[in-house]
Amino acid sequence: MVQFSRLMRIDIEGAKAFTFNYRGDLKMSQANIPNVTPTISITLDDSVNLLLASTALEGLALANIINAEAERIQYVIGTLPGSEGLSPPATISNLLAIDSSVVRTLQEVMKKEILLQIKLDSIMNSLPITPLAMAE
Repeated sequence: MVQFSRLMRIDIEGAKAFTFNYRGDLKMSQANIPNVTPTISITLDDSVNLLLASTALEGLALANIINAEAERIQYVIGTLPGSEGLSPPATISNLLAIDSSVVRTLQEVMKKEILLQIKLDSIMNSLPITPLAMAE
């Protein structure tokens, strides 16, 4: 238990400031963490498959982002199938703004692709190497 005494001044905008003196005991509570011991049983093959699947799904998500950026450009210049484009047509400054935005987005996608390649390389390098049976 911690003993303390504190003189506190509180100023509230638009109200009269007041001061009070607080004396008391401070009881600190401890976090109540439950004892959780789940049993998870997966094989090495399962974990490798899960890692490869997550990498593939991340790659698919990045491909969708690239496609969305391409469609955004097509919409602005009026060549997106099923769309009439902007009305009135895009100006040069509109096109430059879209181009700049797409470049920034694609730079971020490329960074993520590099990280995915590193993740894939790490997964492949951590696999146990087993010799293939010689064909007879």
